[in-house]
Amino acid sequence: MKRLTPFLILAFGPGVTPAVAQTPTRPAREMSYICRVSIVTTDPKGKVTPQPTIVARTVVRGDSARADVIEGMGDFKPGVFFLTYDGGHTLYIVYPEKRQYSMVPLDSMGDRVAGAVNHGALKVKLDNVQAGFERVATNDSIGGFRTEQVRISRSFRVTLQVLLLKKHIQMRETRDMWLSPDLPRLPNPLGGMYLAIGDATSRADPVLTRRMAAINDSVGTATRLRVVHRLVTGNDDDPTATVTTIETLALAPARTDSVQFDLPAGFKRTDK
Repeated sequence: MKRLTPFLILAFGPGVTPAVAQTPTRPAREMSYICRVSIVTTDPKGKVTPQPTIVARTVVRGDSARADVIEGMGDFKPGVFFLTYDGGHTLYIVYPEKRQYSMVPLDSMGDRVAGAVNHGALKVKLDNVQAGFERVATNDSIGGFRTEQVRISRSFRVTLQVLLLKKHIQMRETRDMWLSPDLPRLPNPLGGMYLAIGDATSRADPVLTRRMAAINDSVGTATRLRVVHRLVTGNDDDPTATVTTIETLALAPARTDSVQFDLPAGFKRTDK
């Protein structure tokens, strides 16, 4: 197991006279917010099935964040918490009841999906790849913060092949994001995980990965206060739609002195 470098900030203020002790300055970015994730699926017959909403109370200190689940079930029930130390690129999911945790490198999730699905007899290929970006609105406001709405669109055909058997699945996506230019990107462990899940299939294709890299440069580093990701699979006559909504609520400055950002000692890593 790789040893984790403890998150420690020792930033001292400007020089002072020897008679006065130096005191640490507070981190430049200490915030708290509520992250809420809801998912609703509509099948080809029009039946709507909502999944349990997951809500996490999140505290940010610089590039580190801790998200404690306060509403959810199953693997993400209350008591479970998420940690990140690198701005949200690497996620740690901690299960206190089991004294276990798992590490999820979100940036390489697409590579993992590609490796998993193309292992053995099953092969997956993407073609007819399209990707686009547009700015939708600039005068919105969420929670008192001005926002700009942007939209990413993607479509492609997935071919699943097992030996001589092939199946084609058409996929169409839109991702609407409300970005606040007044807020630099804040780590969002729970929301980031669901965004990575939504991107995993497309990141398994090198052409689409390159196109998305250019689009993400256009999106920039503003905080995403709301994300609505709509995925439609299947043909036009039998579509299944899944809508994932990620909301950042009650965003406010916070003191983080009492927040435990370290992994608990003695917990077993389970993803290796």
